[in-house]
Parts: sequence; C-alpha cells; structure tokens
Amino acid sequence: MPFTLIAATLLLNIAIAVAEPQPGDVWREYVWNGPFVNADGWQRVTDPAAAASGARNHLPNRVNRIRLEDLDRAIRAEVYIEYWGGHTGTTGKAMRVNGRPWHDLPRLEAIPGDAGLLPNSAAECYQHYSYATVPLPLAELHEGENTFEFDAGPQVCNNFGWGQWGIYGVTFRVYYDPSAKPHPTGRILTPDPGHVFSDSLLLEAVASSPLGDILAVDFIGLYEDYDFEGNGLWRQWHYFYRYGQIKRHIATVEEAPFRAEWDTRWVPDQPQPIAFVARIRDTAGMMALSEPVTDIRMERSTRSVRMYKPYKVATNWVSRVGRYRTADVFVPEDLTLAVAARMALTTWSGGHADSVGINRRRVVRRAGPAHDYGYITPEIPLDLLRRGTNTFFTASNTSEHGIEVMWPGIVLFVEYGTPTAPPAPAAADLSLFADSLHPGWTTSVPPDGSIESTGALRIGISSSFRDFFELRGEPIPLAGFRAIRFDLHPGDLRIADYQSLDLVIWDEETPLMIRGKGQRGLDFERGEWQTVEIPFHEMYLRYPYLDSIGLRGRLTGDLLIDDVRLVTDAGTAVTGETSRTPAAFTLEPAYPNPFNAGVMLPFHLPREGRVELAVFDLTGQRVATVTDALFPAGHHAVQWFGRNDSGLPAASGVYLVQLRFGSDVSSSKALLLR
Repeated sequence: MPFTLIAATLLLNIAIAVAEPQPGDVWREYVWNGPFVNADGWQRVTDPAAAASGARNHLPNRVNRIRLEDLDRAIRAEVYIEYWGGHTGTTGKAMRVNGRPWHDLPRLEAIPGDAGLLPNSAAECYQHYSYATVPLPLAELHEGENTFEFDAGPQVCNNFGWGQWGIYGVTFRVYYDPSAKPHPTGRILTPDPGHVFSDSLLLEAVASSPLGDILAVDFIGLYEDYDFEGNGLWRQWHYFYRYGQIKRHIATVEEAPFRAEWDTRWVPDQPQPIAFVARIRDTAGMMALSEPVTDIRMERSTRSVRMYKPYKVATNWVSRVGRYRTADVFVPEDLTLAVAARMALTTWSGGHADSVGINRRRVVRRAGPAHDYGYITPEIPLDLLRRGTNTFFTASNTSEHGIEVMWPGIVLFVEYGTPTAPPAPAAADLSLFADSLHPGWTTSVPPDGSIESTGALRIGISSSFRDFFELRGEPIPLAGFRAIRFDLHPGDLRIADYQSLDLVIWDEETPLMIRGKGQRGLDFERGEWQTVEIPFHEMYLRYPYLDSIGLRGRLTGDLLIDDVRLVTDAGTAVTGETSRTPAAFTLEPAYPNPFNAGVMLPFHLPREGRVELAVFDLTGQRVATVTDALFPAGHHAVQWFGRNDSGLPAASGVYLVQLRFGSDVSSSKALLLR
C-alpha cells in the first residue's frame, strides 16, 4: 500500500477515534442538562455491584431522556459527555441509548505519560475531570424521545468498594450530508496563513446561512496551553463544553462583523505553528466548521510567558484529614527577570481545601466550590518561587470529601519582562567531573563522610546517612543528551549480601548493587575501573533539566568515581538483538506509548536484509529516518529520540512509524507528548 494511502487511512481512523467535528462537517446538537436527581448540579453513576453500604442509596442508576428532532439525511452521530472521574480508580465507564448495547467511554491514554508519580498506573488512578466523545450507530437512535443511561465498574486502585463517577452534561451530535442539507457556511478572513504576530492578534470571519441569521461564530485554536480538557495533552484544539456551552476557546462573537481580539496575556510562548477554525451556528440550530487557517506563528519581542508542567503528580490527589499531596515543577530561568506568576489548577470540591501553595507557603486557602468542579488561577508572589525545583501542595484537615486536584496537577505560569527561549539541544558530551568539576557544580557528603579529589573522587561512605554523596550545580538542560556515563572503582569496599547501591537523579533510584551483587555489568569483586552507561529513558527521568546526581546505599569503606558525563547521541541507538529467527516479518507496537524522551521500535526479521525504519507525520511528510542498514535475521529494537533529521525536537502529536524490508511494508503509530 503506498504510504500516502497508509497515512490517509490512519488519519481517518484517528479522526473517527477522536470523533469531534472536523472541517467541513455539518451537524445539530441536542443538549441534556438534567434533571439531576441524586446530586446537586450533576448525576452520580454507581457500580451496581459496589460493596460499600452507602453505594446502594444511589442505585439503580438513572434512566434519562432527550428528544432528537431531526435525523433526516443524517450520516453519523456521537455523544459528548462532560464528566468527573469520581472515586479514584473507577473503571467501566459506559453508556447506552434506548436499551441497546453498552458503549465504553474512551480511555485517557495520555495519562499519566511521564508526569505521574507512578509510571505504569492506570489513568483512573489519577483524579480527572474530562470530556469523552462516543460514536453512536444511527440505528440506535430515532426521532422523538430517546432514553440513555450510564454504568460504572469497580475501582482498580484505592479500592473501598464504591465505583462511582459523575455526569455534568450530555450533548448528542447528529451529522448530516453537507450536499443534501441546507447549512451555514463561512471562513476565516484574518489572519492569513503564515501570519506572524507578537502578542496581539485579531481574528475575523464571515458567515451566512440560507436558514436565517447567524447566531454566533466561535473561534477555536490549535496551540499549546494548560490541559483544560483533562486528557493529558497540552497542544490540541482547546475547548470544552460546560453544561453544553462551549468554554475555554478563543472567543465567541454573536453579531457581524465577526471579529475578536485573542487575549494572549497568559498564553505561553508557542514554539510551534498555531491554527484556527471557526464554528458557525445559525438560528435554525445548524452548525458547521470552517476550513482551518494554519501556520500562524507567535514571535514575542518584548516579553515571554513560560508554562512549567508538573512532574511527580500524585495518584489519588485527595487532601483530607491532614493528608498532604504534592507535585513538582522545574524553573531553569533567571527569576529576577520575572514580572508576574500564577498557578493554574482544576479541582473538585476545592472548597474543602485549607491550604494550596508552593514551597511550603500558602497562596490561597480555598480552590473552588465544595462538591463541584472548579478552576482557579491565583497570582503567586514572586518571592515564593526559586530557580530549580518548586513543589506545589494541597492540604486539608476536613473529614468531609476533601479537595481533589484534577489532571494535569498544578501548573506554573511565569511572565518575564524580556524574551526567553528554550536552549538548543546539546551537540557534544558534557563533563560534570573529569579531574575538575563542571563550572557552577559542587560536591557534598554527610558530616561523617569524606571526599578527596586526586584526579578521581574518593568518597568515604557515611555510616549514618543512606544518601552519602551528591554532585549538584546550576541546571543543565537535558535536550540532546541520551545517557549518563561514569567510571567507578570499588576501592576498599567491604561487600556483604545485604548491601545496596543506587544512582539517584530526581529521587529516582537506578540500582548499581542489589544484595551485594553488581548491576549493569558491575562486579564489585574486581578491584579495577569499570564504566557504567545508563540511558535516560531507562531511568524514568521526567524533568527536562538536571541539577543533581547522587549515590545512595548502605556500604562500608571507600569507593571512587571519575569521568562523570552526559552523553549525546546522533538520534538513534540499536539496543539489542537475539538469535531467534521469526517466521515472519513484523513491526511490533512501539513502547512506551505515549512517550516523551524516547520510544522503542521493535521488529522481527525472518532473514538477513536491509531495513529502512522511518517516522512520518500525519500529512505523510518524513520526519526522521531512524535507521537504514543491514540487519541479520532475528529480533531487533531501535530507538527514536523524538528528533527530526535536522536534530530538532519533533512536535507533540501522533506519528506514523513505517518499516520497509524488501517489498514488505509495515506501519504503526506512536504518540509523542512534550
């Protein structure tokens, strides 16, 4: 199959999976906002098999009703659901209409990505307030009154026997054949494709309808910002519905001229192009989506707004009865240039908070209403921030529900009075210690430890502290670096079978010794220098900067380290193969997927031959050639570090991986999240 056809097919599949209106679509919306009979302003959905005694008070789940007036010349339908994730770990979220088969809500595949406290936990283990679009077969709908209901399953984590989630609004969309149904039309006049702006941008559209007046034009943008949608994505078409009304989009204009100014005061700097569409609504209830205007670029000249995404976002982020929950952000910039700062967070029952703040200082007491959705953006005094790691927190002593912080956690925005730019990717190895320390970096040991520099670093290991050595300094951007490498000599260590040694970066431990046995090829019985190289992608290293490297363990004696360096890479690394000969040529699923720093691309070859493994964007444009080389028969795994052939970071999004082996071609998808 030609690649352009593969790309088109996968793009279509993605559009269907994501659903939502696409440019050129024509549709009507039917909104349900209650009645809510088992909660105030929302509807509980409870696991029918819940063991908790209180759950039975909310069963059976409500059967709801909505009238659909026009299915004439309909071509497809879907339902858009505004929902609170509910009790932590609740799975089995589903809906059905008119008693027909159940339809599962799509999983939030991008959560937790590389930002969660636990890398492999389910999305349901993180608090979330999100929006699901579920395609519906037209055969399940009819004109007039339709019924619909929701279901819940058990909790897969933090289980107390009460699977429950909440519905805030439901919107049925019915799409029509544009050639057979009168509908509004329009287009964006301003800006033009390729337009460059600094901070102020005017948007203007024209629209008309054969059915009557235009009710409103809604401008929607594709750009990077806070994850308002709670789906784990930062760069997307930003908007959501609140009780069926569009929110968090660029602007709504209700009369001609359909012109609006985009308020970019707190929109972060945009390293990637921006796109816009116009959603057009007429007084007859018909809607249409314009063709997009693309390649719009923000180039600020007098200031910058940086968005710092959180890391180590807590699972089960619920603060109550003294429980403290945190997430970190990392600020590498010089904060003396900052002029303002704010945090952004989405909460549920934020009225039950006692303290929300940063670096152990309270910024606000409450963070939204009790037992309901909230979104707040309080200003942060600049003297509370520090260069490097900053820790957001919530605390509450309530015995009531408690404050929940929704994904993506708490995000920091800082405005600078001068333009700032992300650093260029490293092009060469960087030495942190080799005879001397990297400028701005120092070493430290506990009071009963020692350190001596005589070409190498000889570390006298503390008998009182597990963290017995640290190398720390000014933040170093990790872009372009593939691994950390260092030389280690066991010195006069006295090894016992209960002893351990870990390399520690951002409090993530990478074992070098377990129960007295060396790891990663180390042999502590050999009294000689040994080299260790650890790829960053194996360390679950989530921060974009590095300012500390440590050693942790229970050991007796001295050890030596030398030539500590960050290692660059040309962009790919062949990581291994086996002699097993498969029966067929296959491209296996990429992992981890989604990915941030690097993604493994495994494949099988039935015989020796030349392999071309390449990455394309969804338009069919080649982004990177990962490898083009001769491989023996067997299993192989090649890594792509998310960079294009020019060495620049690829944008967040879905990429198509194509493997060519002779006349055989196989493809898969990988989601890159920056």
